[in-house]
Amino acid sequence: MIEPIHVVIESTPAISISLSDLLSSLLTPLIAIIAIYIAYSQYINDEKRLKFEQYEKRLNVYKSFQTFIDKVRQEGSSIDIVSIHKFHEEIVIAKYLFDTKCQKYLEEIFDKAIEMWDLNRKLLIRNENDELTISGGSRTKMCEEISIVEKYLAKQIGESIPLFKKYFQIL
Repeated sequence: MIEPIHVVIESTPAISISLSDLLSSLLTPLIAIIAIYIAYSQYINDEKRLKFEQYEKRLNVYKSFQTFIDKVRQEGSSIDIVSIHKFHEEIVIAKYLFDTKCQKYLEEIFDKAIEMWDLNRKLLIRNENDELTISGGSRTKMCEEISIVEKYLAKQIGESIPLFKKYFQIL
């Protein structure tokens, strides 16, 4: 009597795999692995590029801040409104690059600059007889207010370093 297991084993055809069949079957997974590696490398490079671009944008905002404060130090309360608005245009992007604390800080600098400019403008208003409209104690008080704001703005380069430092660490 023939045993059933021997019949099944002996009746299956012998499988012969050629070297070319083996290599072609291994080639597909190899190509998939290479494609995954390339995709991952591109992902890592894109992450680095994004961080670098964000770093550059943050640096541009900070440079605008420094330039503006330097201009305030040079010109004081006689700074023109165009420079103040230019500064504001350059820092508008800060809401996308910095945390709320930095955004509020930059807006505060802008507000103080507007306040200083407005006080100076009021101080220099003349009437039809070419006389200053504000004089005496009021004028002295306004000059003191301008001086306080000028000093505040002039100190901000040093004050800002701890606030912005975390954004300028080496990538």
